[in-house]
Amino acid sequence: MLLSISNYKIAVDKTFLYLAGIAFLFLLGITIVMIVFALKYSKKRHPKAVQIKDNIIVEIIWIIFPILLVVSMFYYGHKMFNQKRKDTKDIKQVKATSNSQDNSFNNCDGNKSINLNFLIMNNSKIV
Repeated sequence: MLLSISNYKIAVDKTFLYLAGIAFLFLLGITIVMIVFALKYSKKRHPKAVQIKDNIIVEIIWIIFPILLVVSMFYYGHKMFNQKRKDTKDIKQVKATSNSQDNSFNNCDGNKSINLNFLIMNNSKIV
C-alpha cells in the first residue's frame, strides 16, 4: 500500500504505476509476439513469401484498443485533476517571505514559523 501524508500524492503514484504497468505489458507482449513471429515465419519454414490478405478482426482491434488505452489514461488524469481541484476549495493560505539568509512562513491562523512543519496535516497553499 502506498503511504503518504497527501492524498494527491497517492493518486499520482497510482497513476504512475498504472502507466508503468501498461508499458511493461506492452514490452512483454511485443517481445513475445516478435519471438513467435520470428519462429513461425522463419525462412526455413516458409522459403517463399506469401501475401497475407485483409483481416477485419485485426483491423478493428488495431483501432479500438489504442482508443480505449488513451481514454483510460485520460480518465485517470482527469480523476486526479478533479480531486486536486476539489481539495483547493477549503485550503489555508500561507504567506512565504524569503531573502538570502532567512525564511518565514505566516499561516492564516497567525502562526509564524521558519519551517513548513505546520503544513503537514492541513490543506495549505503557499502564496
